[in-house]
Amino acid sequence: MRDSSVRQPTATADRSSLAGRDRLPSLTGLRFWAALIVVLYHLSRQVGEIPGLSEATWYGRSGVTFFFVLSGFVLAWTYDGQRVPAKVFLWRRFARIWPLLVVTSAASVAVWIAIGKEVTTKAVVATLLMVHAWFPDAEIQKGANPAAWSLSDEAWFYLIFPLLMLLPLLRSGRGRFWVAVTMTVALVG
Repeated sequence: MRDSSVRQPTATADRSSLAGRDRLPSLTGLRFWAALIVVLYHLSRQVGEIPGLSEATWYGRSGVTFFFVLSGFVLAWTYDGQRVPAKVFLWRRFARIWPLLVVTSAASVAVWIAIGKEVTTKAVVATLLMVHAWFPDAEIQKGANPAAWSLSDEAWFYLIFPLLMLLPLLRSGRGRFWVAVTMTVALVG
């Protein structure tokens, strides 16, 4: 007979406690604003001077940096190497990014060809492998999908992320906090 006075943990209770750690809604909301400022920056650069908007979005490039730092923090906050092996982590990142990269790269190549610009096979392959930003060759970097440079950078960070999380200092919340404080002070300095 089961003692009803002792509450047994349920799968629902376990999921809800994990959801609090896995989701950071206030930080996720900041990602929207960072992405918006980058889009507006590019819009103002393509369209030309837009009174009020161009000045406000001049620092849109900083939105990319902010987005990367914020995403790294969220990944470190939610990552648990014991619960999610590196192989699974890397596969999830790849599966989330690569299909859309293929679609946007195909569209980009179609546009380049339509306007008469030659696109090399090695540029397309480097883009699809997400390594095109790793090479100091303009033909590779800008050949297939120049806007995907950030995905190439992300691929590098994703590859080294599980290794970084093995460092003892980064295994605890307190350790990550002091690394963040130290890096912030170093950047300001």
